[in-house]
Amino acid sequence: MEIKSNLDKVIRELQERISVKAINELTKEVAETIYQNSVKRIFNNGRALDGSKIGNYRKSTKLARRKRGLQTSYVDLTFTGTFRRLYRLRKLGFAGYVIGFPPGNLYGEYIISHNEKHFGKKIFGLTKEDQKIAKGLVDKFIISANKSKGLK
Repeated sequence: MEIKSNLDKVIRELQERISVKAINELTKEVAETIYQNSVKRIFNNGRALDGSKIGNYRKSTKLARRKRGLQTSYVDLTFTGTFRRLYRLRKLGFAGYVIGFPPGNLYGEYIISHNEKHFGKKIFGLTKEDQKIAKGLVDKFIISANKSKGLK
């Protein structure tokens, strides 16, 4: 039994209505939103990918952090600020974005690997909430494009 669909027609119509510029703006909005959420989750709130605390500091680490005036209630992956400064949103090519560390940055890769092994949990990546937010932004964009014929 053959299943008939108008999906190809719908996709062509959307492509005709949506300009490359609009798609690039959507991509940027999704990337910026996810980046801001990850910075807040990891570096401000000390939360892993699953929403749990990354961990707790050992006594020696707490002492060193107190001397620097840093919080000691939960692991937030900040000490000198270098790791946090290197973690950023970068434009990749014409319409892409990447969240993370500059290509070939072994420091960032090492810190991620070490901390995820040390605390036994994934810290970096897309949360389920990030995925819902991204889907919501895309859905809103498509609905808007469907209502408005002149996005080109």
